[in-house]
Amino acid sequence: MKESIFQKEIKESLRDLGAWCEKFPDMPGFSDDFRFMPVKPFDLIAIYRGIPIAIECKMLKGYQAFSQSKMSDNQIEQLTLFELAGGKSFVFLNVRCSEPGKRVNRLIIFEWSMLQLIWQSGSIKKVDLEIYPSAEGHKQRFDLNGFCESLIEEADICPSMKSQ
Repeated sequence: MKESIFQKEIKESLRDLGAWCEKFPDMPGFSDDFRFMPVKPFDLIAIYRGIPIAIECKMLKGYQAFSQSKMSDNQIEQLTLFELAGGKSFVFLNVRCSEPGKRVNRLIIFEWSMLQLIWQSGSIKKVDLEIYPSAEGHKQRFDLNGFCESLIEEADICPSMKSQ
């Protein structure tokens, strides 16, 4: 399973809820023909009810530890800068396995600032990922209602996050 398929599932799931969402295009591979290649900041950018959202999508083939080493320095910097500019940054982790008897398609959403705190203690262990709250994927979509509603609830608590 390609990460691009997961990104499309997230993009369409957010659009189903009325969000504007776009994927930053993947840059072609490096070769002698390219002297300058802009680096994309993260995978998806969205706006839900006036709240700007940055999303970096990561996939794991089955349950395994998840650490900061799976992120590039640029992704770490850009997600942090997006939050400092007033947006909300997230890492959407998809644990997927298609082996018979072990099929799983789970979405675990990490708020960027919380994930950075978790990583200060090391990686997220496999056993912890197995019990972490998640959304199940089905029919090329994820139920993101709870995620979107929590954004609105937080905006109600922090009025500066509300749209005008």
